[in-house]
Amino acid sequence: MADNTIPSTDPALLLRAKQAYAKLDPQTKQGLQAAGITEQQWEQGAVVRFAADAQALNGGLHFDAAALAHDQLEPLDDVTPEEEAGAGAIAAAQHAIDPMQPAAGDRAALGKAHDALKQLDALRHAGKLPDAIYQGYAAQVAALDQAMALRPPMTQDQKDQAMLVEVYRDVFDRVPDPGGAQYWGQKIKEMRAGGMSDAAIKAKLEKDGRVSPEYQMAHGGGSAPSTSQAGQVPYINQYGDSISNNGSNCGPTSMAMIARAFGYGKGLSNGQLIAELGRVGGTTGAGTGWAGIQAMAAKMGKPCASHAPSAAWIKQQLEQGKLVCGNGDYYALPPHGGGTGGHYVAIVGLDKHGNFLVADPADRSISPRAYTAAQIEHFLKANGNGGQAFAVG
Repeated sequence: MADNTIPSTDPALLLRAKQAYAKLDPQTKQGLQAAGITEQQWEQGAVVRFAADAQALNGGLHFDAAALAHDQLEPLDDVTPEEEAGAGAIAAAQHAIDPMQPAAGDRAALGKAHDALKQLDALRHAGKLPDAIYQGYAAQVAALDQAMALRPPMTQDQKDQAMLVEVYRDVFDRVPDPGGAQYWGQKIKEMRAGGMSDAAIKAKLEKDGRVSPEYQMAHGGGSAPSTSQAGQVPYINQYGDSISNNGSNCGPTSMAMIARAFGYGKGLSNGQLIAELGRVGGTTGAGTGWAGIQAMAAKMGKPCASHAPSAAWIKQQLEQGKLVCGNGDYYALPPHGGGTGGHYVAIVGLDKHGNFLVADPADRSISPRAYTAAQIEHFLKANGNGGQAFAVG
C-alpha cells in the first residue's frame, strides 16, 4: 500500500521511539549494534510497531511483523531464510509485548521468540550465523523477558482478550477486528459462566474459527472459485517479495500476480518481476498512476481495459477469463479500517455465490478473501481519485 499507511514520520511516534531507545539497557544497545541495526533503524522499526499497535486497536489492522524484520535485516549481507524467519518471530514478539502498554502483551509470542532464538543458536553453532549477530538477537529476547517480568497482573477481561488474540493469530494470522473482539469477548464470558474451563473455551474458539468462511477460503475449502483463472493466480506479497520500495509497490505486486497467471515473468524471481513492472509503470515512493498499470499490461503483451468503479463490469470481465487490478482505498476493505490510503489489489475470480475473490498484496492473511459486490464498489469509490478497475487479458 502507499507509504502513508504506516506513519513512519509521525513526530509523536518518533519521539516515543526515541524515548524507548533511551531506556534500553547497554547490553541491548550493544547487541543491536553488533547485529548491524543502527539507532535510527531501531527507532523507525519501533515507530512501525507503535503505529501498528494503534491501528490494530482502532481498526483491527493485520500487521506483518516479518516484513519489519526483513526491512531491518536488509542492510546485512547474506541473510539466510532461517535467520530471517527467526528475526520475524522475535519482531512479532516485540510487536506484541509493548512495555509501554503492558495489558497488550502476549505470552505465546514470547514463547515463540525463545523458540526462534534456539533456532538462531543452532545456526550459530553450525557456523551459519556470526556470534555477534546472535548476541544481538539474544539481547532483544532478554529485553522482552524483562518487559514481561515487569508486567502488572492481568485482569480477567485482559486474559480473555489475550486468549482471543492468540486464537486469531493461530487460526487467521491476524488480530481480531473490533467487532469480532467485542462479540467473542462476550461469548467467552458466557462460556465461562456456563462452567467451561479456559482450555475448553480456547479449544471451542479454535474449532469455530476453522469452520468459518474466512478460514475455509484461506485454506481451499468453502466457496470454490467458479472462474477457472482464480486458482491459477499465485499470491505475491509486496513486503515479503519486493526488493525495494515495498511500501509503495501494491500496483506492480498486484500486476505481478496477474502476470504469473498469464505465464509472464518466467526466469524472474517475484522481487525481480515486481521491480521490472514497477520500472515500466513508473512506480515511485508515492505509488503507481493509472497509466502505469496499463503500461505494465502492455509489457506483458496483454490488452488492458479500464472502467470506473462497477462491480457488474468487473464480474463481466472475470467471466470472460480476464483478471482485474482494482485501485481503491486500503482502509475501505475489511478487516482494515481507521484511515485512508490509495491501494491496488488483484481481483482474481468469483466464488459460487458470485462474491469477488481478492488477493491483497499488502495482507497475506486475507488472500484470497471473498467480498460482496457492494464491498468491492465501496473499496474502489473510497479512493481519493475516484477509483478505477483494469481488466487484463
